Amino acid sequence: MPLSYHTFEAQGTAMLPRPVPRAVDRCCDRRPHRTQARERSGGCGAARVDPFWNHRGGCGFSFTTRLSKPIGGNAMLMKLLIGAGLAFALTFPSAGFAQDKASQKFLKEAIEGNLAEVQMGELAQKNGGSDGVRSFGQMLQKDHSDANQKATAAANNLGMTAPTAPNAKQKAAYDRMAKLSGPAFDRAFAMHMVEGHKKVIKEYEKEAKKSDAAGSYAKEALPTLHKHLETAQNLSGMGTTGKR
Repeated sequence: MPLSYHTFEAQGTAMLPRPVPRAVDRCCDRRPHRTQARERSGGCGAARVDPFWNHRGGCGFSFTTRLSKPIGGNAMLMKLLIGAGLAFALTFPSAGFAQDKASQKFLKEAIEGNLAEVQMGELAQKNGGSDGVRSFGQMLQKDHSDANQKATAAANNLGMTAPTAPNAKQKAAYDRMAKLSGPAFDRAFAMHMVEGHKKVIKEYEKEAKKSDAAGSYAKEALPTLHKHLETAQNLSGMGTTGKR
């Protein structure tokens, strides 16, 4: 059994190394004249693992590398540590990265919603049967155009590409509403606005708790969304009895 390259003894409060006679590595030739040559050159350069002591005198699992070839061993150890750190970073993304992705998702949907509301407001001014519905359509068009500029600026702040059109579901809703006019449009439009704004307000309230650009946009937009919901609820109760 080959001896360890160092043994340790207690001196005061520190554990200090005490040199001991060299031992021939298992992997080396044991003939005397070869052994002497290896002693002069530093041996075969193999790395040892001491499971009990490190060279600072503490208890633990440490690598003890032959001084004859320190560079190669240290380089390999550094590669292993860098590789382990990279793997950890890829496996466990930071919380900030996850929050950015969530904010980008919110802004994508917010911009699509703004674009859809602008189109729906234009349609209400065209197909609405009451002054209240047509006036609400004008409000939607203006407010959501303004909101979309702010949402797009927030998207640019987060380094994302803003959508330029409503999503497929919103386009389908527009196509259904476009087939209606007069009182039938008013009823369907008011119901659509109430349901849509209730859902959107919940999403904006959740996002407004964040401190990034998306959170600031959501917080600023909430009063307008509440005003739209209140107007839509009044129109829904009014039905088709508004002034023609």
